[in-house]
Amino acid sequence: MSGTKNNEIVSVGAWLGIFILLAIPLINIIAALYLTFGSKNKTLNNFGIASLIIMLISLVLLALNHL
Repeated sequence: MSGTKNNEIVSVGAWLGIFILLAIPLINIIAALYLTFGSKNKTLNNFGIASLIIMLISLVLLALNHL
């Protein structure tokens, strides 16, 4: 499967755009879900999964902090 769109290198500009989207409240959840489930690029899929895990951990820690 080498040479398919799934293995394309993600540009620096694309990474900057992703980081900016992930910094915007509520948009970050939509962007992370899109990266996880909508992207054909495996690197972006993995990054989306990692972003959702970090968001979940942050939410749990925030909830524990307010107990």
